[in-house]
Amino acid sequence: MHDLKTIYLKVEEVLKKHTKEYFEKDFNIQFYPNPPIMTDLEIISLSITAECAQIDSENLLWSKLQKDYSDFFVCLPHRTSFSRRRKRLAEVMSLCLNKLSEVICERQDTGVLIIDSMPIPTCKIVGEHSSKA
Repeated sequence: MHDLKTIYLKVEEVLKKHTKEYFEKDFNIQFYPNPPIMTDLEIISLSITAECAQIDSENLLWSKLQKDYSDFFVCLPHRTSFSRRRKRLAEVMSLCLNKLSEVICERQDTGVLIIDSMPIPTCKIVGEHSSKA
């Protein structure tokens, strides 16, 4: 599968650099009396990373983070609070996605982007035994 750590670090780096106007100095949208474990920017970056890696299920994302990336994502909030904050930050996340796409398009000198979203099967497994190569 994809390397979530690498994708996350790239997304977070670009968002920190290009979306400063959406966040406060501590990379949160609003002031929190008790600072959260993950900032709003980190929540948005993790959510965008999951979309980039085509992980639709939050359950799959959480199990993958805890199993494969437990040493990198040590400060994960509870799943419920992550989900609630992600829903609350949906408007800012769409602004960040627009900014991220602008940055990607600026880096392209040819004007061509290749999107590898889904593999196309060449034959079904059912017909495997009857096909001759």
